Order: sequence, then C-alpha cells, then structure tokens
Amino acid sequence: MIVRMSEAFNFISKRKQPLSLRQKNIRNILWYFLECYNLILTDKKTYSISENKSKIKFENYLRNKLVDEYLRVYTHLFQNRFKTEYIFFDKDSEETYIGKEGYEYTDKIDIYIRDKALQDCWSGKKNVYFAVECKRIKILSDTQKYIDEDTIGKFIERKHIGFRLPCEGQLAFIYQKKNTPIIVAEEINKKLSQNSNTKNLLSPIELHKTQNCSFISKHTRAYAKHNVFSIYHLLLDYSQIIIN
Repeated sequence: MIVRMSEAFNFISKRKQPLSLRQKNIRNILWYFLECYNLILTDKKTYSISENKSKIKFENYLRNKLVDEYLRVYTHLFQNRFKTEYIFFDKDSEETYIGKEGYEYTDKIDIYIRDKALQDCWSGKKNVYFAVECKRIKILSDTQKYIDEDTIGKFIERKHIGFRLPCEGQLAFIYQKKNTPIIVAEEINKKLSQNSNTKNLLSPIELHKTQNCSFISKHTRAYAKHNVFSIYHLLLDYSQIIIN
C-alpha cells in the first residue's frame, strides 16, 4: 500500500525512534545539505539555463554549485553543531564495482563525503565515505530516471569492491513548483511498487526542522547475501533557483 505523504508527515514526530550513532552521523550530514539549501534560498541564488555558458551538463552544473559555493564553504556550521574535526566534499570521485559478467567498471559518485565521525563509527573499515547521487526532475516523468539512471537501480545492482555503507543518498533538483516533494515522492513510489528489491517505499523523515522534503526507503542488494540498505532522499524545490 502506498501511504499518502501528506498524511505521513502529520505523524512523523510520533514515529521517532532512537537512532544508532552511525545513523545519527549520516543524518547529521544530510541536515547540513538542507542547511546549505536554506542558505541558497536566503541568498536568493539563481542559475539560468539560457545564460549558462558552461559546457557542463546542467544537472552537474547545479551539483557543482551546491558543492563549491555552499557545502565546502560553510563546513564550520557543521563542525560547530556536531563537534566534528573534519568533513570533506568531493565531486565525481570514482570507485570500482564488478558487473554481472565479472568485469570491473568505474563508478562515478556525484557527491562523495568523508567525515571523521563517520569513519570512527566504522572502526576497522578503511576508506569510509557516504555517497550522494544527484538527478534533475524537470517534469514528473523524470522520476523514472531518478530510479533507473545511476541512482536507485545503481545502488541495488552494483557490487563494489570497496566497503559500501548500508546507507546511500539521493538528491533531486525539482524544476517545477507544482511538483512538490510530496507529489514527486508519491510518483517515485508508484514506479517502485513493483520493484522486487524494494522493501519499503519512500516515507517522510525529519532531517531539518525547516524542510519537509526528506524521505527514506529500504532495499536489498541484488547480489551476494542480498543485504538490506537504506536510501535517504532529499527532494529539493529548485523552482525559484532555476530560471530559463
């Protein structure tokens, strides 16, 4: 059954459960993403499609601006709030995965985050990082790309050689005001409802008190022991940020 998001948000505070330290650290990072999103809105930042002189794909251009102008610049807000010594954001970092036929491939990660607190939680594991993949949702039918193109499907299918957290991140740049985060989440759920590796559809969670655009889903990997993992979704309204 697909739960209506508008109803689910009304009960979000009643469903809070204690979090492990590992979960808290992931959610702290995502809180910071939303804090930077608030700064973009406060700054009244805009990015023009027609005036963009970059040769970079516009989806990647938006990601680069988020990382270069905000995530990397305001790390003191994260460090002061969560008392961590180090956090770093990179773009298009590469990790290796094994395809179904056994060959090794390069996996590009949109936003690659290293955090000392997260590393400390996974003692004994090297190269601990949190991955966030970005996708634009220009029209509602782009939710299929949000599932298929290097995002949910990628998280399910690709067997990475290195250690991968049981939590992944996805971020959407939503172009149209009418396509609210709730509407987009419900549309994604319609498409995911028949996916055999999806155990729990997107449901709302509170990651930042000022934003109702955060969701979590649960899936199983399509290889080995079919381990369960979660995806945190940030569905950001960029309708006032992106201009033609």
